[in-house]
Amino acid sequence: MVNYVLDACAVIALLNREVGAEKVLELYKKAADKTVKLIMNKVNLLEVYYGYFKVDGEEFAEQQLSLIRNSELKLLMSCRTI
Repeated sequence: MVNYVLDACAVIALLNREVGAEKVLELYKKAADKTVKLIMNKVNLLEVYYGYFKVDGEEFAEQQLSLIRNSELKLLMSCRTI
């Protein structure tokens, strides 16, 4: 199985339907099929959350966080060899 590490920009592009969102969505589809594994560091998750919190408020940031947590994305506490 191939691992893909997503950064905050990739997840934000997907959530905001920005340039590159199609590529990230394709990876999510493959992750749902269990052909790839998607990984993100929790620090990057905090970056996504804070960006939405600062611009759109706590409620919207919490909604986006919930979408991420309920997705195929696996969260890591620290960087380590997988």
